[in-house]
Amino acid sequence: MASSSCLRAWDEGGPWACGANSVCPEGYTCDDEVCCKPGSTPACPTLPLPSGRCAEGEPKVYFQDLDGDGDGNEKVSRVFCRAPRVVPGKPVYVLSGRDCDDTRPDIFFGAPELCNGKDDNCDRVIDEGLPNLQNFYRDEDGDGVGDTAALVPACMAPPGYSALPGDCAPLDPSKFPGATEQCNNLDDDCDGMADTLETRFADSDDASTSRFPCTVPMAAGVCLPGTFRCEVQGNEVRRLCRSVKLPSREVCDGLDNDCVGGVDEAPKCGGPRNLINAPGVTYRAQRLPIPTQLTTRCQANVAGIPSTISGDGRVWSGVAGPNQYYHVWSAEAPAGTTWDLSKLNAQLRLAFTATASPVAVAGGIWGDPAAGDGFNPVVYLCGQSDTDFMRYRITSTASAFKLNDTSFDQVMPLNNSSSTWLVGVGSGFDTSRVKRIEVLVFTQSTDFTITFSNNTGMGP
Repeated sequence: MASSSCLRAWDEGGPWACGANSVCPEGYTCDDEVCCKPGSTPACPTLPLPSGRCAEGEPKVYFQDLDGDGDGNEKVSRVFCRAPRVVPGKPVYVLSGRDCDDTRPDIFFGAPELCNGKDDNCDRVIDEGLPNLQNFYRDEDGDGVGDTAALVPACMAPPGYSALPGDCAPLDPSKFPGATEQCNNLDDDCDGMADTLETRFADSDDASTSRFPCTVPMAAGVCLPGTFRCEVQGNEVRRLCRSVKLPSREVCDGLDNDCVGGVDEAPKCGGPRNLINAPGVTYRAQRLPIPTQLTTRCQANVAGIPSTISGDGRVWSGVAGPNQYYHVWSAEAPAGTTWDLSKLNAQLRLAFTATASPVAVAGGIWGDPAAGDGFNPVVYLCGQSDTDFMRYRITSTASAFKLNDTSFDQVMPLNNSSSTWLVGVGSGFDTSRVKRIEVLVFTQSTDFTITFSNNTGMGP
């Protein structure tokens, strides 16, 4: 039979080979890179017959040799009647199958043993026959401590081994000698005892990273979520559920911060809904000398002359003195408390009616904003210090309380922009801790009376 570009005559070197760049003659098929003719005897001279025998001789087991060191992988083998021809890019098969690492050509059966923690000569022993061997222990969980019962002598640590023995849980990386004891009824530090009393426990160092969440009995709000802690009771260490957070000052955040069962309770959060006749609130009023610090501090504690004010803060009466046209009214939170007015939509509704004795001035009783007399009224939110404050003033003459007006009713946003109200220059502090609210008015009358409406208060 004539040969072709993909076919060569049989010889002792192997079978007719075929591959990606060649085809078999007509009537032949490519089977395992060998040209075979179905129905002929034998169909494929290099492959065993269906009986398991070869046309000539007995079949042999050949082993795949990926690293080319002449020693094949005993776990990857094929049966051939004769050695498969070497085809570029395809695995090589050899008769020897004792290579214990078919990815490294320097490791094969009979190779010289080196001091490297490896079985170089594939005799299943590491670093044998070399001096200065020490014991290394199998560290299967990778925690740095090995299993005392699984040791090998070697010049250096084989992969996956440690020089430290004593791991009581070889498959659990969280348990080893020196580990921090967890509150879990297990022996985490391999000292032979579970949850023993120690200086600290891992699950009580930082509650936010605890592995043991629980719900605290009889708790409420932010105090409800807890973690298990190991605590001493009598002569034993017990696992108890303790709150992650402790009760704190109620703030306007939609949470029950003080753990009493309510959310954002007024007046601590949001301030009094009705600022008039509010429980525990202290009301004061006075007239001021010519002020020099209107934009740098709150005004209620500036030395002045007291004005008349009702006990519920509703009725405020004042008289003018020489060059004393500024008057301030204030409502202060109960002793030891503050109001949290930090919500974005917090607002103050200021509503009152006014009467006053006229004076012979062109600007009217309350002054003329167009003449530079100021916009009535001005509102201050004051902190623990008089220099911790927010100052709000009216921005438009159309919205001002001026001339001889007798009523005022406006809603003032506290923490967002408004076309009517503006935070005054030089002001600013944390409105989550407001101690006092002040209202400042300017009048050129000889006397006046302002009566606040029940609508005056915080919202929404």
